[in-house]
Amino acid sequence: MGSCKGKQGEIGPQGVAGVAGAAGPAGSKGDKGDKGDAGATGTTGETGATGEKGDKGDKGDKGDSAGALQFSVGQIESDGDLRFNLSFDLSSVPNRAAVEKGMVLCYYKSADFWFPVPGVVPLNHGRLGTMLFAYRLEDTQMKVVVYSLDMRGKEVATDIRVVLVPAQNARLNATIDYKNYLEVAKAYNLPI
Repeated sequence: MGSCKGKQGEIGPQGVAGVAGAAGPAGSKGDKGDKGDAGATGTTGETGATGEKGDKGDKGDKGDSAGALQFSVGQIESDGDLRFNLSFDLSSVPNRAAVEKGMVLCYYKSADFWFPVPGVVPLNHGRLGTMLFAYRLEDTQMKVVVYSLDMRGKEVATDIRVVLVPAQNARLNATIDYKNYLEVAKAYNLPI
């Protein structure tokens, strides 16, 4: 019998996909790669808004008086010769020799203003008087007399203050105006 072969026919349509096979085993972990180069620095950002005001801090400790001492008599009346006789106890002063060689300052308060003594001071009844002072040390006492050179009669001073600046602190600040009590008090941290 004879074989008969005809012409090959066209390719038929694709068939339906078969079921997927099982996953193969995982491969081994690869080597760590080299570190990359650093990136470029970015641009600076805008300044942020100002924050809220903080709480008020605690009051600081009282500062040192820079060695200066202050004596205050408060309101005081003179004798009939316009003399104020004052006495201050120096028994608690640790270095009396420094005080003896230091600076003694005197201030007269009339109404609400401080005036240096020696100097011209407004007195009661619209008068002006030239006030002077003198002092001496007696044992543990400092005796001070504040008096008028050109006026007499009784006067009432709102206050008289005597400031002792030990020798080593007298040149604390060459810019201090020693005629200005408030400036002296600030420089030596004295109560006003």
